[in-house]
Amino acid sequence: MALDSYLNSIHLNELPIDRFVCVKETSYLTGQAVSTVWRKVKLGAFPKPIRISAGMTRWRLSDIQKYMEDPQAWIENNAEGK
Repeated sequence: MALDSYLNSIHLNELPIDRFVCVKETSYLTGQAVSTVWRKVKLGAFPKPIRISAGMTRWRLSDIQKYMEDPQAWIENNAEGK
């Protein structure tokens, strides 16, 4: 449970902007359940992760921060077909 302790101690503005975050960290930062993050990715309503390897996907923290600034605007600006 070391990740849980870490997640409880972080603040978004204290994290380096150019780092990758896992789905659990993404979930914590956005206040959304892990399943909701994946559902929104599938619907195009959340930033897509980057596949690092066959079993590893990560998000750029900067993408998550842009989404969190204004989720509705992010969705409108990043809708499929635009």
